Amino acid sequence: METTSAMHLKWIWSEHGTWAVLWTAFGCGLLLAWPPTWITLCTLVGLSAVAAAKVLALRMHKGHVSLRLVGAYLIAGGAALLPLLLAAPLPLVLAGAVGAPFMAVYLRRSKSPRWTRRLTVEYAGVGLMALSAGLAVLSARPGAMGQAVLASILVASLFLPGVPRARLLKTRESSLRWTLLATSLLGALAFVLAAAAGFMPWWGALGGLAFSGDLRAGLLAPRVTARHLGLILTLRNAGAALLLALAWKPF
Repeated sequence: METTSAMHLKWIWSEHGTWAVLWTAFGCGLLLAWPPTWITLCTLVGLSAVAAAKVLALRMHKGHVSLRLVGAYLIAGGAALLPLLLAAPLPLVLAGAVGAPFMAVYLRRSKSPRWTRRLTVEYAGVGLMALSAGLAVLSARPGAMGQAVLASILVASLFLPGVPRARLLKTRESSLRWTLLATSLLGALAFVLAAAAGFMPWWGALGGLAFSGDLRAGLLAPRVTARHLGLILTLRNAGAALLLALAWKPF
């Protein structure tokens, strides 16, 4: 089946969740480390190219795109990330060493929908995309490793409850509800502790209110459509990430 570049872009953009996590996380880190540098732009391009390769891997296994195209995205992404790898400290390279094997395994195993829908795989994917908050910080401030790690943790806490919450739309397993409640409470606690430790003023902890909807969903399991839930989570998490950035670094 012959496909066009326009069709490739349509497939890439169809994964709204990927871009919501990646760009929200990166945007939060960008504001924390403002002003950006030329390495910041290269990092954004690199992360986006790698994410596009991840999306197209599913189509590759269906025979819609070639391995060569997916490989081209990965090579372009790696090249764009090279300036950051050269400028940032060794721990960043180690973080990349974690992400690279995940991508290699994902490209090989993503032909199985049952594998890609595992909770562990989805959590790993969201967690790795949340690291882009820290990468954005390091792209402007190569030595701010502590700030980068904390930014990634706080941003990851915003998105991780969305994994079991989306699953609850299709199943009512009690384990999913407990997982949703646990990740929501831990996320809210992370914001409170960050404010209590002095990383941001007290009102920055208000970002923890973003988890109230997750807690309610875990307790009551309200009925909503997948599209409606995706929109809610995107707007909510983007707002909480903006509040976090503004509280952490007032302009």
